[in-house]
Amino acid sequence: TGVYEASITYLKKSYSKNFPYFILVPIGIGFIFVVVMPIIFTFLTAFLNYNRDHLPPGQLLSWVGFGNFKKLFTVPIWSHTFVKVLGWTIIWTLASTFSTYFLGMFQALLLNHKAVKLKRLFRTILILPWAIPQMVTLLVFRNMLNGQFGPINQFLLDMGLISSNIPFLSDPVMAKITVVLVSLWLGFPMFMVMMLGVLSNLDQSLYEAASIDGANSAQQFGKITLPLVFRATTPNLIMSMAANFNGFGLIYFLTQGGPTNNSMQFAGDTDILISWIYKLTLNQQMYDIAAVMSVILFFIIGIVSFWNFRRTTSFKEL
Repeated sequence: TGVYEASITYLKKSYSKNFPYFILVPIGIGFIFVVVMPIIFTFLTAFLNYNRDHLPPGQLLSWVGFGNFKKLFTVPIWSHTFVKVLGWTIIWTLASTFSTYFLGMFQALLLNHKAVKLKRLFRTILILPWAIPQMVTLLVFRNMLNGQFGPINQFLLDMGLISSNIPFLSDPVMAKITVVLVSLWLGFPMFMVMMLGVLSNLDQSLYEAASIDGANSAQQFGKITLPLVFRATTPNLIMSMAANFNGFGLIYFLTQGGPTNNSMQFAGDTDILISWIYKLTLNQQMYDIAAVMSVILFFIIGIVSFWNFRRTTSFKEL
């Protein structure tokens, strides 16, 4: 009996001590299959000649080393397309991230002002673009902004404000402006809600002390509100930047990477790296080049995110 009770006690203590590991094991297994294995597969594919001319089981794959990387950077059509798509990806990321961030801040400051009435009503209205599924919104915008029969062009023509249809999605420059503005519409509510929470928890004694010292509203915003809000939301800003860098959905469902650019290899004027990778993979079956760009994308996002997180106060305090 004593041995039995001692065994039970030992098992209970062991179970209690190792309980977190029992919980983490299923998560760890899922992490290996969902995250680690695709990364390993992508890295290996980047060094193989896995494309439409070499598809198993009809054609065996061969190890080409850094040949795919060399092809991307030395073959003119590939390097030209890569530079243009990467440049637009960076512009798109910065424009879509910071425009939504500062518009969200502006809306939060307005809603947080004491003179504003019916705050709940306005907050609910402004949250709606974020609450509606993004794909539905993008498909609606795609129809509304159609250059031939879209209702926005028709309305502007009827009002006499324009004499011909505006090529919202078919002109290279207009298409880029359009995707940034649609991103602004979809993204600012998230930052608005986030900053409303930060603003509601700011220490009001700071503003009282600043008023006593003679600081006006602009000085209080620049010296108190902006630094505190930026400090609290920087991690979310970085994550939003990484998400926009990989913002496949908005580009694909709104413009599908178009308009078509004949000087670029399987890419359109609004294609970002991730949408170009999608086209190379599913449409062209060029898995090797797509894997190379995925590896490059992985390192770009990882290095930039890690560097930014290390510089944030929130990360330093962990």
